[in-house]
Amino acid sequence: MLASEVMDEAAALMNDVGKLTWNYGTLLPYLQRAYRTLELHLFLNGVRSLKEVSLVIPVDAYAKEITLPQDFVQPIAVGERPRGAIDEYGNVTESDWDQGYKSDGVQYWTFREDLLKINAPNTDREVLLRYRKGLAPITSENSNITILLSKPYLSAKTAANASAFGASNPERAGILNNEANDCLNMLINSEIRNQQGQRFRRQAYGSSRRARRF
Repeated sequence: MLASEVMDEAAALMNDVGKLTWNYGTLLPYLQRAYRTLELHLFLNGVRSLKEVSLVIPVDAYAKEITLPQDFVQPIAVGERPRGAIDEYGNVTESDWDQGYKSDGVQYWTFREDLLKINAPNTDREVLLRYRKGLAPITSENSNITILLSKPYLSAKTAANASAFGASNPERAGILNNEANDCLNMLINSEIRNQQGQRFRRQAYGSSRRARRF
């Protein structure tokens, strides 16, 4: 799904199907805000749309923190080994440590104040950082949005943002925010059910029985 598809629908929700007032350039900041709001909701609900990835990062001797990648959101686990080695990565413990602690390798890590801090190793090391990455940014109408079923929420929230902050129309913004919240709840529930492997049994045509989960 392209960002342009979301903005087309957002413009329609504001009675501007032809985008005479609400064109892509005008709507883009409001879509970006809606997208980041969605990212935060996904993160807080533990939804896997924020994918887990791994990255090897060099750590110089006596370094006290790990340089984080730009798409970093949250650390999951850290492994380490001597730089250039082909051994398996050893586990690094998430814990506070005595600041006087000395070791050739990275033994401890902690994430505080948006910094991934480590005990300062006496030798050059490399760490394998497993982390949750953020969503790819939306930069234009041609940006790709990979979250399935997110269009109803993003279009409503984009239109709500534009109505509130661009058109100073709180009444319309309130209506659109209510619509966006309903869509968000359904999206989050769908994502959680999907990652739990839950499905709904298809109901036969004409049956009065409710669909059952299995």
